[in-house]
Amino acid sequence: LLRVGMNLYTAHGKSTELPNFIDMQRVEAEELADEMGLKLKFEKGPFDPNRPAGQVVLQHPKPGAGVKKNRSIYLTILNDEAPMITLPDLVGNYDYSQYSTKIERMGDIRSKIREQVYDPKLEENTILHLFFDDRKITDADLRGGNVQVPQGSTLEFVVSVRQTGEVKVPDLNCMRFSSAEFILDGSDLLVGKIHGNVSDQSNAYVIRTEPPGGRMVPVGSRFDIYLS
Repeated sequence: LLRVGMNLYTAHGKSTELPNFIDMQRVEAEELADEMGLKLKFEKGPFDPNRPAGQVVLQHPKPGAGVKKNRSIYLTILNDEAPMITLPDLVGNYDYSQYSTKIERMGDIRSKIREQVYDPKLEENTILHLFFDDRKITDADLRGGNVQVPQGSTLEFVVSVRQTGEVKVPDLNCMRFSSAEFILDGSDLLVGKIHGNVSDQSNAYVIRTEPPGGRMVPVGSRFDIYLS
């Protein structure tokens, strides 16, 4: 009787193979655990701007382990709160390429050129000022060391240009937007508005640009892109 009672109490010899919760969202993991009679305990891990908050990145015990019902499984999920990154000043970093590389390494901070201003006295692509959420940030602001932005943010820069003239709009039709972005990085044009109700912008196709590809426009002009 004692042996039978202990077997019933401990579910002796009966275990369930633990599924792989990694890469699941918290809600999915909770639903699966509830179906299997498992208890989940969550702890917040790092923030990753390239992956959704709440995604499971670690679990203990590991997938495939044999566990009994009501066993607690410990899962680490990505944090939904981005840490704040203090922006470095521009001294020694006035070059847009150097500064954008530096802040990307510091905190996955992305950069884009918002406007080019003609100034023959400055080196090409010298940073004049920048914007975060339409807030203008100057050289003086950065020297104070008090400008912070969330990790994974995008900053927009106003830089100098020494050449004037015209440039041909590249033909981007039928390209994926991710490929078009690569071409635009080396052009003297700025992207204006991006049109099109698409769920995955990077893999969407360019169906039209305004002005169209092949047209000559002034250096630093903005043009709109239509996606599908």
